[in-house]
Amino acid sequence: RVLEIATGSGVMTLLLSKSVYPNGQVFTIEKNYEFIKNSIKNILDYDITFQTNYLSLIKFFLANNLNFLISKCINFFDSVFIDIPYPENLIDQIYLVLRDYGCLICILPTTNQVSVFLKSIQNKFIDIEVEEIILRRYKTNPDRLRPQDIMTAHTTYIISAKKLPSI
Repeated sequence: RVLEIATGSGVMTLLLSKSVYPNGQVFTIEKNYEFIKNSIKNILDYDITFQTNYLSLIKFFLANNLNFLISKCINFFDSVFIDIPYPENLIDQIYLVLRDYGCLICILPTTNQVSVFLKSIQNKFIDIEVEEIILRRYKTNPDRLRPQDIMTAHTTYIISAKKLPSI
């Protein structure tokens, strides 16, 4: 069972549902109802195009139901995937819903945010890792394959950690 915080367009939701197929579940929370409708449409379009049924593995929730979901899901999730600007604000809730040694994954665009997030999880999580993902274009000459001379790149950071059991 996976909890996704911030459904967005549904691309990551689809990827998560593929990762738990065929017997897992993805619970996804989004504050914008229009985003939920759009993500359902996107996943349904994928299911129709590729004759799959990933949408059946996903449960959608509006963010105003977060406290209700948490109260019903203590130690329930195997992993939590979070992609919001201030994830440190939800660490206590995430800690409650993750099972012991459950995995927390967070995506952040800046090192400043990574630093704040690391401080927020350091006493509740172990095996913490930070990885930078960078997109860099290459010249397409097979005899001189190398990166573009002038680079416009995009980078993001992925933080992973495991829940430290409560004592």
